[in-house]
Formats: sequence, C-alpha cells, structure tokens
Amino acid sequence: MISLCYRLKRDMLVRLAQLAHDHEQALDAKMSKQAKRMLRENVSATEQLTTLSDRTTQLLTDNELARRSEAQLRLRLDVMESLERQWAKKLRTNARVPARTSLGPFYGSPLSRVVVVVVVVVDIDFTVPFTRCRYCRTPPAL
Repeated sequence: MISLCYRLKRDMLVRLAQLAHDHEQALDAKMSKQAKRMLRENVSATEQLTTLSDRTTQLLTDNELARRSEAQLRLRLDVMESLERQWAKKLRTNARVPARTSLGPFYGSPLSRVVVVVVVVVDIDFTVPFTRCRYCRTPPAL
C-alpha cells in the first residue's frame, strides 16, 4: 500500500507540474500576444504622434507666414485708403466750380483759372537831369 500511495502521490505531483508548466506556457504565449499587440499599438501611436507633430509644425509655419502677409496687406490697405481719401478730397475740391458766367468757351478749362498779373516797371534815372525821355528821346511836356 505504501508503494501505491507513493506512486499516486508521485503521479499527482508530475501531473500538477505538467499542468503548471502548460499554464505557464499558455500565460507566456498569451502575454507575448498581448505584448506584441501593445508594441504594435505603441508603434502606431508613435507614428500618429510624429505625423501630428510634423503637421503642427507645418501649420505653425504657414500661420506665421499668413500673419506676416496679413500685416503687409493691412499696411498696403492703409496706404491705399489714405491715397483714396486724398484723391477723393482733390476730386471734391476740383468739382467745386463756381456758377457759369460769361467766360465763354474757356469756362471750366485750365485757362479759366489763370491769374494774369501785369507789372509795370518804370525805370527812372535820377542822376541825369530830366531833359529828355530816355526811351523815345522827346523833351518832356510841361
């Protein structure tokens, strides 16, 4: 009977060791599948993060270029609006023409704005006795 108990005990220990070994192998296989899946997920997440990071830096660069371009365009717009206001002021000023008078065919033309200034210069030489006119050489009328 001792040998039978001993053999049963030994068989049970061998079977228990075999079950433990099978369970360990199954856990290793299962863990490796989980580990492989986790590694694949990590690689995929890393690739996605790299793609997003590259896209983000590209968008930041594009955004900075757009801001600079917008600033230049705003400056040009300000200059153009200023010029437009000046031109509009000149047009309003030029449009204010007095009511039509008897200026004839020159009304509204550039000639109607010409101011004629007549300057008469008389050159009298006081050092010479005034006996004759300097230009026509006639004696003065008394």
